[in-house]
This record gives sequence, structure tokens and C-alpha cells, in this order.
Amino acid sequence: MAQSSKRITRKDLRRPDQFVTFTGQLLDSVRHHRKASLIALAALAGAFLLYGAWDLYESRRNRLAAQQYSRALGLFHEQKYRAALEPFTSLSNSAPSTYRRLALLYLGNTYAALGEPKNAVPAFERLARRAPKPDYIHQLALLSLAQAHESAGNPKDAAKSYTAAQQVPGPFKQEAILGEGRTNAAAGNLNAALQAYRNYATSFPAAERRSEVSLRIRELESTVGKAKKEK
Repeated sequence: MAQSSKRITRKDLRRPDQFVTFTGQLLDSVRHHRKASLIALAALAGAFLLYGAWDLYESRRNRLAAQQYSRALGLFHEQKYRAALEPFTSLSNSAPSTYRRLALLYLGNTYAALGEPKNAVPAFERLARRAPKPDYIHQLALLSLAQAHESAGNPKDAAKSYTAAQQVPGPFKQEAILGEGRTNAAAGNLNAALQAYRNYATSFPAAERRSEVSLRIRELESTVGKAKKEK
């Protein structure tokens, strides 16, 4: 048997509606705390305005950085390297993170193209610190740093950077291992060079430079063997 709905009494009708009561209490609270309420509203409005202004600033900043990067890249490809230095340097110091990393990479490459590897080193060092992700950019930064050290006549520093580059996942491992072997040999660290070339032969048995590496291994084994006999 269905139950009848609850009877509404005169007392129920006289009871204030909860929503009306809450609204009234809120308005009463605003009236009693008018100054504090206005401050809170002003702060909220200010926050929205600040967010909008920052969004506009970031959009404009990215747009200007993109234009400056495009101009610098055009100068680089036209081989106007001296002219490209200024915009790449500016971007590397002030641009949003994406353009800053790209600018550092091309700043180093510009100095390298000018035959100034010592000036390229700081740019690649900054890039290596700023680009832990993605991995291939980090590896490219370390490889570029190693090549700059090698061109500047610092084989020991180059070997360290080549070693670091091959430990980062990415497409440049072969170049990094070969560079490690080459610069260790140039620095007189023949055992480390031999180990690097052996590592290459084991890791890339079908590589195009396999025969060249095998020859280097035999040469180094002979040299290291003679050195041990002389001791």
C-alpha cells in the first residue's frame, strides 16, 4: 500500500527557505564587512587582469623570439656568420626556453663555422646544462661540446664529453664512441682509446666503418703491447 506524502503544516510554510536564508546572510555579511569584501573583489579582479596581461606578454615575447630566430637562421644559412652572432647571442640570453636552446646550439655552430671553437665551447656548455630533455638534444649538445674541445686542441676535455654523449640515449652513439677513441689516442691515453674502439666493434658489428675500426684496434694493440714489453 502506497504511503501518503508528508503533510505540510503552517509551521513548515512559515519556515525560511534555506537558499533565501543563506543569500540573506551572505549579503548581510558583505554589508557588515564592505571594506574587506571590496578588497577581496579587487584582488580577484587584479589576478584575472594580471593573468591576461602575462598571457599577452608571453604571446608577444614568443612571436618576437620566433621572428628574431628566423632572421638569425637565415643569416646563418647565407653564411653571414658574423651578422648572425648578435641575434643568436640575444636569443640565448633572453628568449623563451625553446628558442634559447636553439639559439645556443646555433651560436656554438656559428663560432665553429668561423673557426673559433674556443668561443663555441661556452655556448655548448650552457646548452648541455639547459637541455637534459629531450635526450637527443642533450646528446647533441654534449657531442657538439666534445667536437669544439677537439677542434680547440683539448683532447682530454673532448674525450670526457664524448664519453658523456654516448651515455645519453640518442642517435649519435656511434659518433660519440669514435670520438672517444680518437681523442683518447690524441691525449696519449692508448688503453682508453683501445677500449673505446673495441666497444664500437662489439656494439656496431655491421657498421660501415667496421674495417677502419678493426685496423685501429690492431694498431693500438701493437703499440700498447710494445709499450708493455719495454717496461
